[in-house]
Amino acid sequence: NDDGGHCCLVNKWSTFLKARLVCSVPGPDGIETHFDELQDVFIQQTQDTKNPVIYAVFSASGSVFKGSAVCVYSMADIRMVFNGPFA
Repeated sequence: NDDGGHCCLVNKWSTFLKARLVCSVPGPDGIETHFDELQDVFIQQTQDTKNPVIYAVFSASGSVFKGSAVCVYSMADIRMVFNGPFA
């Protein structure tokens, strides 16, 4: 658990960097189905070479629901997570 710094880097990442890619689908009853096991990734280059589009295939790890999902992320959004506060 990264608590950040005491004088500087307060509420900022300061050691090991880790963030969760959330891939979920809201159900009709308001309960989300989370697809939390990463199976594969495809990176599609765009005109902005620093911000490709990332397609990730996930599967559900629960025993109640078996299924897979493809979620799409932008590298700009992922980078923003690591440059922002961790709280």
